[in-house]
Amino acid sequence: MQIVTEFKPLQKVAYDHIKELVLSDSLSFNHIYSETSIAQDIGISRTPVRDALHFLSQEGLVDILPSKGFVLHRISEQDVLEKNEMIRFRYRDMYKRFTSFEI
Repeated sequence: MQIVTEFKPLQKVAYDHIKELVLSDSLSFNHIYSETSIAQDIGISRTPVRDALHFLSQEGLVDILPSKGFVLHRISEQDVLEKNEMIRFRYRDMYKRFTSFEI
């Protein structure tokens, strides 16, 4: 059980904890995780965990399975193409701003 040593909203505590589990490869793709067990691990109620999972789902890190829990999001070819397009757009925008800068 994690002991909270600084003041943070509980949603932020849950978000940081789950994101760290995802980024540190502590979770498996072939497993359905329970909001309840995550909440118990960090000593908070399910509501902040559920809120954190919604944010993580919007970020594309997890997929929520209603009435079951959540799983890690599997990156699809479409995900890669969308990210690629977004990066190209950013570089194109930066290039336009840079080249329009007058000395």
